[in-house]
Amino acid sequence: MLQKYWISPRGTGGSERIIDRVSNALVSNNISTAVLTCGEFAKGAEIPQNFNCTMPLFDGRMRPVHEIPSIPQITEYVCQNWRKIDVIQIGWGYEHYPEQLIKILELPIPKIFTMLETGHFDQMTQNFSKKEEKEKFMELLRQRLDAIVAISQPLKNEAQNLGFNDVELIYGPVPDNFHPVSFEQKMINRQKLELPQNRVIYLYTGRLVAEKGVDHIVKAWKRLNPKVRDNSALVLVGGYSSDDRDLRNEVLQLQSDFTDNVYLIGPVDDEIKLGEIFSSADVFIYPTRHQEGLAMAPAEAMASGLPLITTEYAVSHTGMSDLVIPHRNSLIYSSEEGIKGLTALLDTFQNKQLRDEYSSQAIAHIKELKMAPRSIADKYSNLYQRLLNKYDLPSSRG
Repeated sequence: MLQKYWISPRGTGGSERIIDRVSNALVSNNISTAVLTCGEFAKGAEIPQNFNCTMPLFDGRMRPVHEIPSIPQITEYVCQNWRKIDVIQIGWGYEHYPEQLIKILELPIPKIFTMLETGHFDQMTQNFSKKEEKEKFMELLRQRLDAIVAISQPLKNEAQNLGFNDVELIYGPVPDNFHPVSFEQKMINRQKLELPQNRVIYLYTGRLVAEKGVDHIVKAWKRLNPKVRDNSALVLVGGYSSDDRDLRNEVLQLQSDFTDNVYLIGPVDDEIKLGEIFSSADVFIYPTRHQEGLAMAPAEAMASGLPLITTEYAVSHTGMSDLVIPHRNSLIYSSEEGIKGLTALLDTFQNKQLRDEYSSQAIAHIKELKMAPRSIADKYSNLYQRLLNKYDLPSSRG
């Protein structure tokens, strides 16, 4: 599995968690999986020259994670080790490096290629200036990618509209540690995290950036009726972007202004702790204005029994439409309503009966989607086996 991580191999981003969880779950199906990851932040990063391309691919382990300095060096490693690999699954990052992706796709057949499609097909051809070059590259993808894994129904529709015939809908896994807890356990978790016991806790997890709507959260919290705010707490989990210092200052100022009800936890890569954070909250806020495949944080929140506040944009432009059932497990506000709309919904969820009703619907819907790691691993295993059969290759199991 080839993946570029923005934070770390087990960071707090959704695509990181999907790759990590899928590769880990596949081990339970006796499938050896290597994750090749790098720490490049963006295209144009300086490429270190001291990478040793001779390290063993598996070295007796079922799931090694190799941290390789750059995308070009990951490509070099794959091209040197391709005979030891049955299936090459390409994750987020390679859309910025078409020349590297071409090298991998030109490896000798038979070789199975799948792409974990996370909502970046519009970026696949951004490096080509001419229309003919873009179409030639897309035709190569259509010919050589044996399957596309779409993590939401809208992404499956997008891939099919672009001419990819074999597109599998497989959601990202949500582990068992994201689950509803009793009131007593919720209070224990709050005490452990040093959060208030007797307030309605609104939670956001993810990158603290404007495209995820964190600026809306800051402004809405300031506009809340003081009585509502005094009965509530806001918990923000995630790291800042180095490109948005103004928003970082706004968040820090918000905590300074409301020290008794705004809590900044920072990035969390411990999934046990992350589960405890979700289960300590009452409502999840995800006011994204970012085009993405299917954010993992809202799915984790709903599995934990949290009703959701999100944007109309998220429901109409992202894979969130697979999760959100308006007025059943979620409340949404439009771009026209803006900050005023978010503020009103924060107020609405002060009603405990409403929260409980939406919580039950959220839990039920996530169960219907069958996002447990074992279920997701079975779907990947079946996909891989079907593709191996296509080329009359040995079973991937064992």
